[in-house]
Amino acid sequence: MPDVCHPDLGLELSLWYERQWRFQDDTYGFDNDRRINPSASLYWLYAGLNYAFTNSGQKISFAVTAGGSADADRFSAWRLGGVLPLISEFPLMLPGYYYEELTAKSFVHLYGAYDIALDPARRFNFRLEAASAHLDYLPGFEQTSSWQTGAGCALTFAPKKKNFQIVLRYGYGFNAIRDGKEGAQSFGMLFQYDFEARKNHPN
Repeated sequence: MPDVCHPDLGLELSLWYERQWRFQDDTYGFDNDRRINPSASLYWLYAGLNYAFTNSGQKISFAVTAGGSADADRFSAWRLGGVLPLISEFPLMLPGYYYEELTAKSFVHLYGAYDIALDPARRFNFRLEAASAHLDYLPGFEQTSSWQTGAGCALTFAPKKKNFQIVLRYGYGFNAIRDGKEGAQSFGMLFQYDFEARKNHPN
């Protein structure tokens, strides 16, 4: 099944572990005040559900991800933020935040979304989404709050042949720091083209 921005059906429960080794550990920075660790471990638990109601065109999405690390540095730590659904197998999205704005040693991330079809042909869809994360920040990347929360909406268009889709979206980051204050807005557009669509819709 090809990757899509917002899949109609999916269920997953998985546990993962990753070990990273480097051939050389060293310091770097203007005053050599930062260090690359010789090894680091990442581990995480993921549970996700995507389900579309065929009669109404409504769709629900929900995901919980909990991750930790050992000996993480700036290159191996967890990063959260942004709304790019295909940037990784387990995207840690937070609407209203910059891409990978937050850096953490460990976290718990919650995400939910609800889609509504706006026309009988289901070419236009409206999406509401929200995400929240509790973070243990990597030293040097601390924020004023251990909780980071964002919410947003999106308008999606896909033609009858479903060979592409365009998503216009808005997000608000409730705890994102901008100019010394909490609160940030973001606007964006996603475009995906399906090169396999002719096989599924020859006409």
